[in-house]
Amino acid sequence: MASKKTVWGGDIMKPLLLRMSLWQLGLLLPIAVIIAAHDRLLALSILLGGLSFSLPHCWFAWYVFRPRGEEHDAEQTSRRLYRGEAQKLVLTGVLCGVTFTLVQPLNAAGFFSAFFAMMILGWVTSARLAHGTDQV
Repeated sequence: MASKKTVWGGDIMKPLLLRMSLWQLGLLLPIAVIIAAHDRLLALSILLGGLSFSLPHCWFAWYVFRPRGEEHDAEQTSRRLYRGEAQKLVLTGVLCGVTFTLVQPLNAAGFFSAFFAMMILGWVTSARLAHGTDQV
């Protein structure tokens, strides 16, 4: 029997979220490497800031869209979305807290610039996907 293509089952959304995450990391890593040639502290701060946003986002995507076997109802899907978002926020707070506690010195401007740049990039790519532009 052919598998049923569903949005919430993950067959459709997972490749889109994977491409979006790879696009973010594909921009973050080369930028950090280029900047490392001039300022290692800034490059490390940018890398950690970008990862502090991207890793919890990847966790959320995996948690919400992981394979489940059969379809679930709207209540279960909604519960999974809320739990995933709560876990994402906690993980983001932990990563930021650990980074600012353990990494000394840290360029806060570089950290938050990369964090917010990854956030904006996520919004832009999500908007493009929502409007039917499949090119991320």
